[in-house]
Amino acid sequence: MKKKLFSLIASFALCMLMFATDNMFVKFRDGKIVEYTVDDVEEVYFGPSTLNDTTAYDSTVVDVSDTPLEFKIISDSTAEVTSGNYLELDSVVIPEKVRIDGKVYAVTRIGIRAFSMCTNLVDVVIPSSIEMIGSNAFENSGLKSVVLPENVEVEYEAFYGSSLTSVVVSSGVFLGHKTFYGCSALENVEIEPGAKNIGKNGFFECRSLKNLVIPSSVTSIREGAFGECKNLDLVIDNSRNNVNVGEAAFGCKTVTFTKPYDSSVADSRLSYTVKPDSTVEVSSVVYSVHLDTLIIPSRVMIEGRRYYDVTSIRPSAFSRESENYYLTYVEIPSSIKTIGEKAFYGCGELDVVIENVENNLSVEENAFEGCKSVRYLVDKSMYEMAYNDSIVVDAADSPLGFSIRSSNEVSVYCKDTTQILGSIVIPANVRIDGVVYKVREVSPESFWKVKGLTSVVIPSTVGLIGAYSFRECEDLRCVFIPSSVTWVEPHAFESCKNLYIIIDNTISKVERGIYAYSGCKSVIFTKNDPEPIPFDSTVVIASESPINFYVLDDYNYTAGIATNDSSKMSDTLIIPAKVQISDKVYNVTSIDMAAFIDCVKITSVVFPSTLTSIGEAAFLNCTGLTKVVIPSNVTTIENGAFYNCTNLDVVIDNSKDSVKVGPSTFEGCKSVTYLK
Repeated sequence: MKKKLFSLIASFALCMLMFATDNMFVKFRDGKIVEYTVDDVEEVYFGPSTLNDTTAYDSTVVDVSDTPLEFKIISDSTAEVTSGNYLELDSVVIPEKVRIDGKVYAVTRIGIRAFSMCTNLVDVVIPSSIEMIGSNAFENSGLKSVVLPENVEVEYEAFYGSSLTSVVVSSGVFLGHKTFYGCSALENVEIEPGAKNIGKNGFFECRSLKNLVIPSSVTSIREGAFGECKNLDLVIDNSRNNVNVGEAAFGCKTVTFTKPYDSSVADSRLSYTVKPDSTVEVSSVVYSVHLDTLIIPSRVMIEGRRYYDVTSIRPSAFSRESENYYLTYVEIPSSIKTIGEKAFYGCGELDVVIENVENNLSVEENAFEGCKSVRYLVDKSMYEMAYNDSIVVDAADSPLGFSIRSSNEVSVYCKDTTQILGSIVIPANVRIDGVVYKVREVSPESFWKVKGLTSVVIPSTVGLIGAYSFRECEDLRCVFIPSSVTWVEPHAFESCKNLYIIIDNTISKVERGIYAYSGCKSVIFTKNDPEPIPFDSTVVIASESPINFYVLDDYNYTAGIATNDSSKMSDTLIIPAKVQISDKVYNVTSIDMAAFIDCVKITSVVFPSTLTSIGEAAFLNCTGLTKVVIPSNVTTIENGAFYNCTNLDVVIDNSKDSVKVGPSTFEGCKSVTYLK
């Protein structure tokens, strides 16, 4: 009855508006009368019977019958989107509020696996009311882009393996473990200021990511967060001190912290020992911590009492034996005077930067053996004399000698070994008897066996470094060779056993003679050849092959084959003539001891013509082998190489006298035939 009365009054009011009347009066039950003019009324409608229902015309409210989504009530006022029959949906708009059985609930969650495997779903709108996105919510979905609203907590594997290409992470968002793991198409990620955390393996294997800036609000980047993101240049708007970085967090192309590292702050991941002279030694890594990048401090405060100078690194402190498999970058300050034996031994992916080369810096045996690279930084003022063409040095004031080559050119040599200590700078210009000459070359044998010479800066006027010029300079640790040098003659740096050479050029533009760098620790070319390695069908990329290759000789471009996993071998084994490791191509010349031992799946092997040796027990117990042809360049087949290959016929393209064969090499084989 009341509903009918209300409708009658409303209808009457509407009709009255149609007449030429200026006013309408409404009398309420409490006797109050309210006057309205026609201009006051915008719309008259028939509403629900409950006049105080403020949500009836709220555009953010969607009735459950008007959406394909399914919901679960989780409290008196909230609901979550649950899994349902969504496989045919290509787009979804999640409402802020939903009306279920006449009651309105705020939609605050997207439930576990709600849209998992929805491969047709390419677009989703997530409202600001969402507080949590559940585990695997969009796992392996077809989503192309998503905007995560502010303050959302994203749970485990929420977008795992999806087709995302674009993501916006808003302020306050907390990314859980493996959020975007395996999103291989993901190219564009924007992380807004105020975002909090990047969970364990959060962007693991997002190989299409190329550029990403992480704001200073993110102070935790968990283990493997950007693992296997090989094309990513990552910029972190913070200092390394202020970000908690987990184990192997960065598998990126580059990682840059925009703010300076505070070298007076002790790295909490390291252990320190105060020595009797009141200096500090970096002794080890805190138990169970694995490092990726590290900048060793020059001073530390211990137990909050006083600062100590950090002057040494203990033997084996960061060696592979200490399980620092993921250490990729370390900076060593100028305060360090001693780097202990095997301090960084076996850290194969490690780039080391040492702030300077001082006479009293002691680098003990094998300190950097097996590291990827070591770079010494010389005081920048040393470069000015070498690279500033306006500076002229008087020959009489220099410990170096100069030989006149032409009317305006000279070569340089060592005239007094007693005056050559520590670092030297070869000047670009020298004045002899009032005439200015350009220094064009380093004379042959000029510094041979000079003691105490630790580093050399060569000027940009020099084009040639002569034969034997620095041979057996055992104290020499760093030489900077400018791009002007295009010819390094034979034996120039031979047997400089502690030397790291840095060449400001590409490898193809610097010609070298035999044994030019033989016996040096490392040669680093700072520039890449402008042209990519041309396609060669005989070249196999090491990372794409089941065979385990390694660099045998970086200077003669040879590679070997190490021990392999038998489970990865197929019936036909084709050993390539050439292999690309990183950005270089090497000739495959040797097969190591036990390289394919017990690989019973192998039935045939194709050896390349580049091969020269087959190691001990290389194919021992490969009972599936039936026939191999060993090429003529193979001159060494070591003991037991084909032992117990019971079904194997061996053909050797050589004479018996030309091949050194170890005992038991072919014992148990069906036959061995020499073609010559």
